[in-house]
Amino acid sequence: MATKCTWLIQLGTISPAGNPARLAGYSESWYSPDAFSTQLLSNFTQLAIVRASLLPASGTIVGLRFQQTNGVTAGASVSQPISLPGTSGSLTDAPQIAIKIQLNAAAGLPNKKILILRGVPDDCVAKGEFNPTTAFRTNLTTFLANLVNTPWLWRGRDLTAVSYPILTVTPLGAYQLSAPSVIPANTVVQVLRSKNLAGRQKGGFFFVTTPTAFTGTLLNWNHGDTTGGRMRTAGIVFPAPRGFLIPPIVVAIVKKVGRPFSQYRGRAPVKSPG
Repeated sequence: MATKCTWLIQLGTISPAGNPARLAGYSESWYSPDAFSTQLLSNFTQLAIVRASLLPASGTIVGLRFQQTNGVTAGASVSQPISLPGTSGSLTDAPQIAIKIQLNAAAGLPNKKILILRGVPDDCVAKGEFNPTTAFRTNLTTFLANLVNTPWLWRGRDLTAVSYPILTVTPLGAYQLSAPSVIPANTVVQVLRSKNLAGRQKGGFFFVTTPTAFTGTLLNWNHGDTTGGRMRTAGIVFPAPRGFLIPPIVVAIVKKVGRPFSQYRGRAPVKSPG
């Protein structure tokens, strides 16, 4: 079990007249091996303060949320209202501007995380390229160091699980392997790079029923006849980011953002009048 720690960010732009415009809302999550406690709340609040230092003046972290999870299902959440305005001292004219950073996993795990940080201030992007101010670069280094040193975790697939070579899969999902497997019934497996009659690679995640060492059935298989590829049990791991020998490469991108939180009731957005 782990605790999913999420902050809710409200991000806006400032019109030429100085008024808020184009509000957006989104969330970002990290995981902790510790159960929810006042100490975890304090630790995540400190990370949120550093995250706020990368937001423009029109951005604010408006809430924290904590959920116990096994990686697949999550329990009831604990929410904490908070107000951490962006402290970069800069403005942005497009909430969708973001930076992308690749994090590698520690402890020899092969996992990688593509970290997306939205709300990059205008003065940190020049002609579409990431060109941070000295203060922004310093704050970003502090944020990444906090992720590594605490450490904060992310949710990933178990890429070290044993995989088995596939001979065939029929349109009804009946598969045959070329090596003996140990796959319990009602387990989720990932099918990788099995080719259909047109030579296209097919795969996905499926429940296995009636498995034996060499055969079984993939529930709701919808790719027709395929051959080749591999199958492995779909496990969940929580990798920690590896420390950096050299600073990671940071790239400016455009990434979608959602409606402002004030326009949602539960999971349904508020409809426009009329």
